[in-house]
Amino acid sequence: WGLRTLRSLVLTRRGEDEDEVTPDMERMQIILDDLGASTLFVRLVSGTEDKQQPDALVEQALKLGCALLEGGNLQVQENLYEFFITTGESRFFIELGERLRRGVLEAKERRKQQKRREEREELRRSGLVTMGDDEEEAEFKATSYVQDVLRLLQLLCEGHNTRFQRYLLRQTASAKSVDLVLGTVEYVIGMERYISPETIEVVKQGFESLAEYMQGPCPETQNAVVSTKIIETVNRILRLTIDEEHEAALDDLKSSSMTSLLSLLEGNTDPFVPRRMMASLDIESIVENMNDDYETWCRDPEDEDAQESLDGSFQYYILLRVLLEFDNSKRIRRLFNDETSPILGLKKYKAETGRIEVVRGKTLERVYFRIPPVCRHLTDRAKQEILYKVDRTNHTQKLQDFYSRIDDLRFGMEHQERLSKNERVQQLAAKEPLWKTIAFLNGIFINLMLILFWSRDCFAVDDGSGNIEEYICELDISRGAREVVYFFGAVQMLLTLFIFVVVFGNKALIVVRKGWKEHFGESGEFDFDEAIKEHDLKGPGNVGMFYLRSGYFLLQDVEFTWYFMYFLTSIFGMVQPFWYIFHLMEVVNRSITLQNVFLAVTYNGRSLLQTALLGVIFIYFFGVVGFIYFPGKFQTGESDDGSLLTPCDTVYKCFVIIFDGGLRTGDAAETLNDLSWNDDDAGGRILFSIMFFILVTTILLNLIFGIIIDTFGELRTVKAEIEDDIQNNCFISGIERFTLDRDGEGFEKHIKEDQNMWNYAFFIIHLRYKNSDDYNGSESFVAELLADGDLSFFPVGRAMALNSDDEVSIEEKVDHLSQGIGIAFDNLSKRFDAIENMVATMLPDESDTLTLPGAVGGPRRPSMLTRRRSMAGSHHR
Repeated sequence: WGLRTLRSLVLTRRGEDEDEVTPDMERMQIILDDLGASTLFVRLVSGTEDKQQPDALVEQALKLGCALLEGGNLQVQENLYEFFITTGESRFFIELGERLRRGVLEAKERRKQQKRREEREELRRSGLVTMGDDEEEAEFKATSYVQDVLRLLQLLCEGHNTRFQRYLLRQTASAKSVDLVLGTVEYVIGMERYISPETIEVVKQGFESLAEYMQGPCPETQNAVVSTKIIETVNRILRLTIDEEHEAALDDLKSSSMTSLLSLLEGNTDPFVPRRMMASLDIESIVENMNDDYETWCRDPEDEDAQESLDGSFQYYILLRVLLEFDNSKRIRRLFNDETSPILGLKKYKAETGRIEVVRGKTLERVYFRIPPVCRHLTDRAKQEILYKVDRTNHTQKLQDFYSRIDDLRFGMEHQERLSKNERVQQLAAKEPLWKTIAFLNGIFINLMLILFWSRDCFAVDDGSGNIEEYICELDISRGAREVVYFFGAVQMLLTLFIFVVVFGNKALIVVRKGWKEHFGESGEFDFDEAIKEHDLKGPGNVGMFYLRSGYFLLQDVEFTWYFMYFLTSIFGMVQPFWYIFHLMEVVNRSITLQNVFLAVTYNGRSLLQTALLGVIFIYFFGVVGFIYFPGKFQTGESDDGSLLTPCDTVYKCFVIIFDGGLRTGDAAETLNDLSWNDDDAGGRILFSIMFFILVTTILLNLIFGIIIDTFGELRTVKAEIEDDIQNNCFISGIERFTLDRDGEGFEKHIKEDQNMWNYAFFIIHLRYKNSDDYNGSESFVAELLADGDLSFFPVGRAMALNSDDEVSIEEKVDHLSQGIGIAFDNLSKRFDAIENMVATMLPDESDTLTLPGAVGGPRRPSMLTRRRSMAGSHHR
């Protein structure tokens, strides 16, 4: 009861999903660990030298251990490791190894009991035995609790804990060591013949534990496992069939076996392991299972179980894809021929499987993964925005900016995916370019109608006595044309409304989220919904400001603002046709060149405004000078009564006259009366005109024009540099096209397959969706770096295609081979131990050694142990 209570203290703090480990759950695990719960369950499982604990107590202790380690709690793992190292605890591992062996025997006994029951049932049906004549056999109860043992071992290594991975292989701090890695392998191999609906889950757990032992990768455990018959066991499992009710469970088992094989290949640059696997693996069974899963998905692509089948088929494909790199016999290569391949859906697998290269330590490693389905919604427009707007100051800054944009990219794809689920909305949105074209042409037609039929009609108004009092002019459209303009104006209003709704639906949430993200100073991943809750943005008193600020973010987006005005002017045009003129500005949206022209004016807008302000100040200066010294020299006109007007009797009037006339003509003298040599101020007027021409017309206006022209040239240069970088340098590694064409397999292949920039984005998105407990070694490695903002996994200046540093040194190869031989010898040694023990039980007690036949008191034959030690010495020499 006490152990159940401790366990419930942890498990009741799980998230909504049973596999979700919450921060509250982690804290409770640490609290219980600090109170000694971890060492408690170890001692309860271990028992004592002369007494074994009751099985029921061991079961609860194992379950408590699993609860404390759930999610791979690193602190609990480290404390347990220190406990094992400092105490030299060995009985715990011996007990676990014994339960693994007992598990196979129990499965065998359960199978025997099942056969006896089937035989009795057959006898009953034949009438040879009646119910009263045969006493029913009690239900067999397993007491090894292997599933809990395997789960505990998996959790000890969870998160690719290399220290525990090695410790399960060999307990260096204990007097007696038990190889639990080999024990797990032998359990799985032994259970293969007893697989049934009742045992599928525990065998699946065995494969999951094996995968956790090897992932990271851990070369020691990989070498230990590959030297066993595990691949042959997987072959037999792949050939298994079962009734429809348990078919999904069997598929899960096969999927787990594939995960183990992929873990066996993880991080492998030495071809020995993959070629050993290819030599033993039943490729035909893999293809057959792939096709079965694919056909299951094809029957109902939306079904959740069908989606799981598709996930399984991708695992088979990725395994084959990894093996393809080491396939010299072309046995696997033929499977990837689009025309002759027996693999159904090969094109889908190729399109939805990503491949990247990551730097790990001193070597490059190739990583395969299934591209998340949401990534299908990456638009060309989103790609172009990143390609042309990413910061290319230097290569490091380019990758940093690229990574910072991936979160917004992911959110945009998720948003598009949500929109696509409404089929009608998707169909209408897909035709957005067509609607824009129709609206643009309709706007042109309306303006043509205005050119032809919009006129000013004037008529006289008399005072009633026949005298004309005034003339009144009105703007009007000719009868007949008016109805046409109004009809097409109504059509334009509907078109622009639809376009605005589509743009709003596509962009509003993305723009608002990005605005709030920048407002809070966030970078990287940003949970908008969580931010709204955390800052109470929609709470009382804040909701109004939230929507106002969100509207401000929207109006900062040029496209959104333009189509909003596009719709508004179509409404205003129904009242005043003048507003339809603005619809012709849509031509800017349809021309990159015109966009650059506008950008040339706005790009250095601050400089232009400051220069223009200086020009206004100078013109004001000339206006004041004119007001003081030449007020009567400005050109005059006559009023209605024939009297002369004085146009410069205030500073304001002088300033406006010079601003208008001087800028239009480029000469302030044009605003003054004709110059006469008899005028006393002739010299001053000449100086006034020359200074205006030099300061305003020549210098300031040319400065403004120069800024615009230089900006246009700068934008053109920047665009050319960006396009040159795109076309001639790998975005990820920065390696030049020439180098890859000369020394590699070609630039185009490299950027599309080996180091595709979008695959790197998809991989980071893939990590966000995948449960961290299910990460393989490569995924954990990259995820840990990303958590620290470290982008060193990007292969800057490196590529596997160049073979520059992929070659493993001779010393590394020798060390790797020596390590493999050592582990293989240890496995052989354990088998000798087992044979020797078996022989010892068959011999008389006095016969510790055998005497050669016919010899009396002659030399004794060396025991197996002696010979093995001799072999060990020879090996080490």
